[in-house]
Amino acid sequence: MKHELIKPLAHEAIYTTVVHILDALPRGTLLDVPAGEGALTVLLLRLGLEVT
Repeated sequence: MKHELIKPLAHEAIYTTVVHILDALPRGTLLDVPAGEGALTVLLLRLGLEVT
């Protein structure tokens, strides 16, 4: 999960686990409560989720 502008705050395994769990669910809207620079949000958008 490399991105030129966004630096992940958590260990990459955390993001991988979250993406794995959410990938099994139907697509829809997800509330992302930000605490960093948006590294997880980028991955969630790539999954096809609508992130607010």
